[in-house]
Amino acid sequence: MDEACLPIEAKLREILGPDIELVELRIFYAAGAQNVRCLVDHPGGGITLDECGRINRIISEYLESSKALGPDYSVEVHSPGLDRLLKKPADFSRVKGRLVGLWLSEPVNGKAYWEGKVAEAGQHSLRILIKEAVLDIEYRIIKTGKERII
Repeated sequence: MDEACLPIEAKLREILGPDIELVELRIFYAAGAQNVRCLVDHPGGGITLDECGRINRIISEYLESSKALGPDYSVEVHSPGLDRLLKKPADFSRVKGRLVGLWLSEPVNGKAYWEGKVAEAGQHSLRILIKEAVLDIEYRIIKTGKERII
C-alpha cells in the first residue's frame, strides 16, 4: 500500500470500529480520478450488501469532511467474498477446523503447496493437520492461503 494511504487507513479503521474489519484499502487513479476501493467484513465473516452500502456512506462522509483526497474521487465498498485470501493470523483463526490451501514462498518438507485443516493459528506460525500428520508453517513464508470448499 502507498504510504500516503496509511493515515487514511488508520482513520477508517478507527471510524469503522471493532465490529467492521477493513480487510484491504486501495487508493488508485483511473479515468483521471482517484478511486478508493475497500474490502470490509465482520471479524467472523458474513457482511451484507446493505452493510456495505452503509459503510460506503460513512467512508464517503469522512473523505468529504476531511478533504483527505481532494474533490474528485469515487468510493467502492465490497465484501471479500467466499474466495477471501487468508493473510494474517486472525484470518487463519477464523477458519480454524476448516480445510485450507497454502502456497508457500519456500518449500516445507519438499513441497511449496499444502492442504490441511487449520489446527492452530499462533502468533508466528500456523499448524495444519494433513491426514494423521501435523505440520507447522511460519506465516512469513505463506504467499497465499485460501479456504478450500469441498
